[in-house]
Amino acid sequence: MKTLILYSSRDGHTRKIAYFIAKNINQSDLCEIKDLHNNLNINLHKYQRIVIGASIRYGYFSIKFYKFIKNKMNDLNTIPSAFYCVNLIARYSRYCTPDTNLYTKKFLKSTSWNPKISAVFAGALQYSKYNIYIKILMYFFMKIIKNKISLKDYIEFTNWNQVKKFSGYISKL
Repeated sequence: MKTLILYSSRDGHTRKIAYFIAKNINQSDLCEIKDLHNNLNINLHKYQRIVIGASIRYGYFSIKFYKFIKNKMNDLNTIPSAFYCVNLIARYSRYCTPDTNLYTKKFLKSTSWNPKISAVFAGALQYSKYNIYIKILMYFFMKIIKNKISLKDYIEFTNWNQVKKFSGYISKL
């Protein structure tokens, strides 16, 4: 079975999750992993399964992600598909499912795409990839919510067992 894994990532963590999923999907399956932003016109009919991952930044998915979903809606609803969202709020257990995560819930409600399975994964704080303004903004945001961190920290909140379990579900699509 040929699987396409597309990711919409800003700092690379959603991409990292995409490669982890590919590694954990059934060994006999062929996986292609592509940056959604560079493959807006990809022919989805070459694949038997499609997985799309997108990250949240400042409460929003990227505009290119929204446009892609809108333009490929018919294809996405005819080919078995899966969706995963990556965001920092998912580090809290009460926000780590598609039914409880505001971003995922709102997105899935606002679109007519019906992925067979969906998941939400906690992302990472990657201060080395942020410009000085983003570093300061994230630092103060984390301080407000009482997370003690340094601007030099790389903090990964992803539950990799949860991602592995999601990969198993994809194998059964």
